[in-house]
Amino acid sequence: MRPLAILVYMESILVPTDGSRNATVAVDHAVALATRLGASIRGLYVTHVPSYIGIEAGIDMDAVRSAFEAEGEAALEAVRSRCKRAGVPVTTETRMGRPARQIREAATDAQVDLVVMGTHGRSGVSRLLLGSVTESVLRGVEVPVLVIPSAEAPEPDDYDRILVATDASEGSRAATNMALELAGSLGTELHGLYVLDDRLSRAEVVERALEGEGANELADLEREAESRGVSFISAIETGLPHESIRDYAADHDVDFVVMGSHGRDVIDRAVLGSVSERVVRTASRPVLVVRSAEDAE
Repeated sequence: MRPLAILVYMESILVPTDGSRNATVAVDHAVALATRLGASIRGLYVTHVPSYIGIEAGIDMDAVRSAFEAEGEAALEAVRSRCKRAGVPVTTETRMGRPARQIREAATDAQVDLVVMGTHGRSGVSRLLLGSVTESVLRGVEVPVLVIPSAEAPEPDDYDRILVATDASEGSRAATNMALELAGSLGTELHGLYVLDDRLSRAEVVERALEGEGANELADLEREAESRGVSFISAIETGLPHESIRDYAADHDVDFVVMGSHGRDVIDRAVLGSVSERVVRTASRPVLVVRSAEDAE
């Protein structure tokens, strides 16, 4: 493992878990990052018993709650064990209520610097679909969120390549800054990607203007990367933004993607959700979503 120069101020990482396979993969990534960045882990289990469960006759609600408590303790013990093996400081907490709200409040109350979570957990009457929980957390929490996609996610390793997707908007500035800092701290190669949205670049003059803007943005990023001693590779591609980002990440075997929570995706925001959310839903690589100050407001 390469020697580190800690540049990112990341003191505490929150990891929500329900003990599922996907949550366990997220814990592994959180521990790997905490080890590299000198951070501590805060494990969180949220007990959520939907009110309608008690409507059915014959259900022992005390037994249901006891089962949740036992499951939560097992999930948090797994977090503690992983952290202990890696030598990472760890605390754990159990909360009751709606998962997304409790995760957001825990992140705020503990003043963590990063949330790491999976895209899906256990489902059924005893679980909300964690996919919807993850999207709610992305929209409501102020700190960056690293989303680990199901069991498809590669095992955390030495972090050799990071991809930052930019559209040269103010919304992507925080993401590019975070990517530069992480690449410097982790000693990784940084890839910068600008996607010409083919829904917007039908006119030749518009396409030339956007391509020039992308080239300028990537050139600025390259200069900043060089000043920090970070190896940088740039690319401009044409297509649907979320598909181009997803495919580039897979084709170049990046360890995770960094992107802003919102950019210029006016069509997606109005109808289909932001580009970042669509990347999170479809990518086979972890995605770090960073909110700008404007987004947080």
